[in-house]
Amino acid sequence: MAAVSPLFLTIGILLGLTTLTGILANVSVLLVVYWNRSLQTQINMLLVSLAVADLGVAASCVPFAITTVFLQSNGISDNFCQFSGFLNLFFALASTSMMVCISVSQYFAVTSPMKKIMTNTNCFMIVLSGWVISFLIALGPIMRWGRYEFTDTIYDCNAAHTTRILEMSYNITLMVYAFILPFLTMLFTYTAILRAFREHSVRMLQTELIMSTSQSSMNVSVSIETKICFTVVIVVVTFLLCRTPFFIYLFLITMRVISSSDFLGQLAFWAIYLHSATDPFIYAFKHVEYRETLNEIQMNINKTFKSIFVRDDDYTQAIEE
Repeated sequence: MAAVSPLFLTIGILLGLTTLTGILANVSVLLVVYWNRSLQTQINMLLVSLAVADLGVAASCVPFAITTVFLQSNGISDNFCQFSGFLNLFFALASTSMMVCISVSQYFAVTSPMKKIMTNTNCFMIVLSGWVISFLIALGPIMRWGRYEFTDTIYDCNAAHTTRILEMSYNITLMVYAFILPFLTMLFTYTAILRAFREHSVRMLQTELIMSTSQSSMNVSVSIETKICFTVVIVVVTFLLCRTPFFIYLFLITMRVISSSDFLGQLAFWAIYLHSATDPFIYAFKHVEYRETLNEIQMNINKTFKSIFVRDDDYTQAIEE
């Protein structure tokens, strides 16, 4: 086997770090929700579904990408490429679908809290639809709609550059479902959520002024609105930063503006992998209860470890300290 160049080695290390971060962070989300029964609510079940999709990206897609970095096209069979491309696309699309489901769920919870539109059954059906649609779209190239091929500029197997009408239609479908619809949906839902909170804050402020409520309560209302606004901005901006490169890359190769691009191709897929690794920090670990539960789990693991590997006297002394 030929020596691995510094470029390939650097790419492999970066993807490896992304894999490790994504696996640890998303497994932590699953463990926290399982551990703390008070977190087993509808919105947290959506976060669990997102964590499963992101874990799929980290645990299945990135290792294949690392393999292609080192083997390159010489060691990649067609079956391996088809399977790798399917997994990449399936979990990436599922992750995007779950982010849309979360935005829709929060939209109905904020704008129509009394109507109870987002029942557990409706929520389950939306999540299931997201997974099924992602599966069917990812299955397209295997069923001869679209094509997966190894691309030596991004060291991965993904949707191919093509001039065939049928394959171009697949890439266009992919752009619409993976970027345009999710972005427009999240933009609409989160804008409506911010508007609803703003209107609520104005009503609260008017009520407090009439009733001569203390300044502290008004400050609390403004603080909550600021936190919500900040969270929405982080969610939308992160989506744009991590998903736009893939949209641009796919658009350019579909419209035959370019045949390939080392920098843009690598950036597009690295950004998707990075997004899956950062989702737990954006959606879950910003909540205090998640962090507290994770600390509790860590303490219990430490106690279990000490009880197994530390002598009784040392263990008692460690607990007292």
